[in-house]
Amino acid sequence: MPLDACVVLVTCGTKEEAEHIARTTVEEALAACVNVLGGGGLLRSFYIWEEKLQQDEEWLLIMK
Repeated sequence: MPLDACVVLVTCGTKEEAEHIARTTVEEALAACVNVLGGGGLLRSFYIWEEKLQQDEEWLLIMK
């Protein structure tokens, strides 16, 4: 029987926000596992917001 699975990538602005989302997602059985990566400038995102190039350090959640 095939098993449906997916990976969801989510970025957060703070460590606290990332850990809260990770913990809640697993506790509510919305994901089997969530990895939290980032901090110390490890993840930098570049994007356009209000017609200007922005950059931010973010935390990455990998939800499985």
